This record gives sequence, structure tokens and C-alpha cells, in this order.
Amino acid sequence: MTDDDIGPTVTSVTVTLQVGSGAPIPLTLTFRSGTTFRGVFHRLVSDSVDDGVLGTQTILGALRDLVILKYGGATCVEQATLRIGRPVGENNNDHPDHSRHDVRQLRLNVVVFSKVGRGRVTAAVDPADSEIAVNSVADAHSAGAVMIGTEIIEYTNIDASSNLFTGCTRGASGTTAQAHAVGARVLYSRTVPSTTLAGVQEDVDFANARLAQSGIRVREPVPVDLGPSNQGHPLPGPMLDGFTPNPAFPAMATPNEDEEAIIGFKDDIYDTLDIFYIEAIPHSNAVAYYESYNATGDDAYSNWVVMCADTRIFSTLGHEVLHILLNAPHRVDASGDPLDPVTALFYPEGIPQSVGSTKRIGPYPDAAAAGVGDNDTEVIRAATENLP
Repeated sequence: MTDDDIGPTVTSVTVTLQVGSGAPIPLTLTFRSGTTFRGVFHRLVSDSVDDGVLGTQTILGALRDLVILKYGGATCVEQATLRIGRPVGENNNDHPDHSRHDVRQLRLNVVVFSKVGRGRVTAAVDPADSEIAVNSVADAHSAGAVMIGTEIIEYTNIDASSNLFTGCTRGASGTTAQAHAVGARVLYSRTVPSTTLAGVQEDVDFANARLAQSGIRVREPVPVDLGPSNQGHPLPGPMLDGFTPNPAFPAMATPNEDEEAIIGFKDDIYDTLDIFYIEAIPHSNAVAYYESYNATGDDAYSNWVVMCADTRIFSTLGHEVLHILLNAPHRVDASGDPLDPVTALFYPEGIPQSVGSTKRIGPYPDAAAAGVGDNDTEVIRAATENLP
């Protein structure tokens, strides 16, 4: 610490250190040379396991606690602040560039689509008809799309008294207008969101717990778009039968109709990770569109995740975030078995890992033996605020 107003005749000064809401801690700095004063080395830790040094040289705080160092002399008052990053007990915390240990914030944009309604045609429909009679439109959006067989029909209004979809455009989204018999199944968007604000927050909280050891945290409050009147966005026609991901691997050159439909809901900030909640994804609980998978030449198709609101588990969001930040698919051997140890967060989903056993993202003791994850922490921290 230096202060031009303190001369060499002063042998020590007192500063105060405050961590979070804790009581101020007085520290004594002794004169070294010129205008420099130096005190005893202290460790700021955010894990009780690391709080093992005798005396007061280890100061326990919480992740993201504000740390304030104050000095008030006769003619000057100075203050410096920082936030506690990941625990110092992490394996590679002795790296000389400690700037990487600050808390990095991941920007999310969440869009929630409606649940799917299922009804039946109650009057025969000709290919040119502009009204569709069904058993009920009580929970349908006032405008949107329906799917009958393979035909997508867009409508501009509903007649609740007659249970009609009206103002219909037939053969929408590249489909063909067809005749439909009484009893044909009708899919439509209900005025019920596929998940709630509380559901999104629960996923964010689990993701934060699992990313904490790398000093990564989702920026909050997370913007959550629940659609008109918080009823969920009406599903684009091609997505009424569930979101079907592109089967192309390892790279997607041509998006399918579902991907083209959903991409219009992304925000316009490249370094935002867009999360879409939908009721159904056949045979999956989430799909991540990481940058290296995008071979379309259009950046809009990079860095987004589709979450199945009904089948996701507590670890789904954190797992899919890692696909984006690592810019990689599952890491598997020639037989398709995972290379990542079961203790790794990036281990393929299906095994309900506990938060405590999987927040280690690497390096960690069993990563070297598996040949993966040796620099995962550095990679994902660098990508958090500057997506691949």
C-alpha cells in the first residue's frame, strides 16, 4: 500500500478488511520502503474445507461476496473492492494469472412456449375451408396455428361460442391443404406455459451450484419471456408435434423446419445463450446447438439450447450449458462409451449425478486418466462472457 501523504517516519498503518456482511477486520501494515507498506498474507476462501489455516490468515466468505479494503489516513481515504471467485483449494489455483479467478457471468435469454392442446374435428373440412370446427377452443390462443394430420393451418381468431378456428390460412409452412374427416386429431397451442418462472429459476439455481467451482454464475435476474399474458408463446406450426432436432452430425449444414421456426425467437446479442422451453422433444430431454455444430454460415444458429420442459432433470441445464461453453459434443471412445469420468459434470446425462460430486469441471484427479478435461475450467471461463 502506498500513500504520498505518509512519510518514512510512520512505521505502520491500520486498514480494515470487510468480507460480505461480516464485521470489519483491522489489519496492520508495516513500513517497507519509500511509500510502501505491507502486511501479512491472507487467503480469502469460499469453501469451509479450505478454511484450515490456524489463526486469522484464512478468511472465509461466500462465492460472490464483496470484499472491501479501506484505509483512512490524516489526509486521504482510499477503498478497493473485489469479489470472491472460486475456492482457492481448487487444483490449479496456483496459476500466476489470478485474474481468471474472478466470477464470470453467463448471460441467458429464456423463451417459454405453450403446452400442446389436443382436440378432434367435429365437422368435415374441405381443403378450401377457412373455418375449422373442433370439440373445444376454450384453452386455445386467440391466434396461432393448428396441425391436422400433416397439414399446418394458421388462424387469426377463435369463435369460443361455436368452437371454431377462424381466418384460416390452409397449407401453411410448406404443407398441403387437405380434407379432414370428423374425428381427425387436432394439435394446437394451449394458453398454458410449458414451464413456470419458478421452474426456470430452479434450473438456474442447480446450474449455478454445479458451475460455482469454476467461478461461473448465471447473470440474474434472468430475462424470461413467457409470451402473451404469461401463457407461453404459441408454438410455430412445425413444432406442434414436438421439437425435432436435426439428425445431422457432426455438423448441421441445413436447418430443418423446426429449427428455422424457433430461431426467430433468439435475441440479437451474440454472447447471450438462448434457452427455449418446449413441452416435448422426441427421445430427448434437451438439445444444445454449440458453435462448431453450426455449418450453416449463419451465426444465428450457434449457441442455443432447447429444453424439454416435461422430461428434463435437475442437471439438464448445467449439462447443456457445458456443451455450449466447451463447444463440443459428448466425448466418447470408439465404442461410444463416455470418456469423461462419472464424477464429471460433462458425463452424459442419464445418470442422476449429485451436485456435490459433479461440480468439479476439471482439472480433477481422474481427468488425466480419462484423457479429458485437463483444461476444461480455463476453456469454459474464457467462453462464459465471450461465447465461441
